[in-house]
Amino acid sequence: MTLQGSGRAARDSDANSFLLSGLDFARFYKGLSRATVSLTVGTDEDDDVGKARHVCLDLGADKLEITIEKTSFVRSIFLNGAPVDLSSGRRWMIQSGKILPIPILVKEETFEEGGTTRTYLTHEIRPFSERLIDAVAPLFHGNTSRDKIAEFAASLLYSNQNAFYDQLKAHSASSTSYAYNLALYSPKDKFIARIREAVLLSSLTSIFHRVDREMVDFASSVKYVEPIRATAERYYRLQDLAVDEIDSRGENAAMFLNSLTSYEADNLKRWMIKHLGFFAEVGQGSGHVQVKIGTPSGGSKNIADLGFGYSQLLPIILQVWRSLVSRPYSMKRSESRPIIAIEQPELHLHPQFQAQIADVLAAVQGARSQVEASIFIETHSEHIINRLGQLVASGGIKSSDVQVLVVESAGDGMAEVKSVSFDDQGFLGSGWPSGFFIPEVR
Repeated sequence: MTLQGSGRAARDSDANSFLLSGLDFARFYKGLSRATVSLTVGTDEDDDVGKARHVCLDLGADKLEITIEKTSFVRSIFLNGAPVDLSSGRRWMIQSGKILPIPILVKEETFEEGGTTRTYLTHEIRPFSERLIDAVAPLFHGNTSRDKIAEFAASLLYSNQNAFYDQLKAHSASSTSYAYNLALYSPKDKFIARIREAVLLSSLTSIFHRVDREMVDFASSVKYVEPIRATAERYYRLQDLAVDEIDSRGENAAMFLNSLTSYEADNLKRWMIKHLGFFAEVGQGSGHVQVKIGTPSGGSKNIADLGFGYSQLLPIILQVWRSLVSRPYSMKRSESRPIIAIEQPELHLHPQFQAQIADVLAAVQGARSQVEASIFIETHSEHIINRLGQLVASGGIKSSDVQVLVVESAGDGMAEVKSVSFDDQGFLGSGWPSGFFIPEVR
């Protein structure tokens, strides 16, 4: 089940292919705001498990497909369905990025040593530059020097159709013949497309580096909460450490609470009271810290003296508050929007707490003035699903903000993922399997 936000990550029908879409390329290229990356990896020992074998980069107007050999070389690159031909002595190699394989163009160089001809490879810094110069040359007057055309070609940045045409148009004031020639074409004309494709190829290595960086940013923005969280202890040894993140099991929850400023602690207290009716705080002794649960009516108890559910709920609540409530005020515009993945939040929780989790997640997801986020929940809880339907029906959250993904066996060891949505009355659509929460009669 997901509470949707700005981006998504999913696994497609191919058992070893992964998809990332909605990456924020506007941070790198003006006019290029959305892209989709599909990565297929090897799955057996003969093919180096985990090694990339196929990459597809869909930039909207243009689509690149790269097939990688078991060596460090590229087998083929297709741009918009057509193979990218290379001149003699040139090959594509693969350089390892953080996540994505980076294609680089190399050329063979030879030299004589002791009567023997030896060959080595050098990296082409600006590949396809000659092809790009030839592509833009018809826009210029016949007397224009090739050096001047080359200088202009090198200044072009890849972007979508309209933004790329506007980039070409900005040069019109420098030459009446250039302006006249450009006016003969529209942004979608094949001639303009050839120039844009040449720019893409000449910038291919740089673009893949930036895509790789964006994917790393995406991955680092994911906050994961495990299904079995850490159990509560009566005392935690005081450590003089600043704790800015909640670990996946919540084992550092006590030190996290102890590291909060008085302002942050007060903000957390008011937020928990509003959404849960209780709050968490710390009490210090000599060399140790206690985690206490309090209520607005006064008094607090050590979390070890309360039900097991409090220790299981607290890491979820702290992760949501830190990622979606507290931190957004200090987030930079360029930072990736947070993604929270929570596995089986309902474990060891009273049904009322399970429903309250849905309330909390719906509340933070609806707070658009703070931050847009994606929240993924892997759950078998009827209480969470039903509560989300109630919130949709009451207007607490929009039906378009909630998506339920049902995983069913498709036979042959494969699984099929079906998307089901709530209607405006809070009822699940026809894709919801009948009797999902009812045991089969054998």
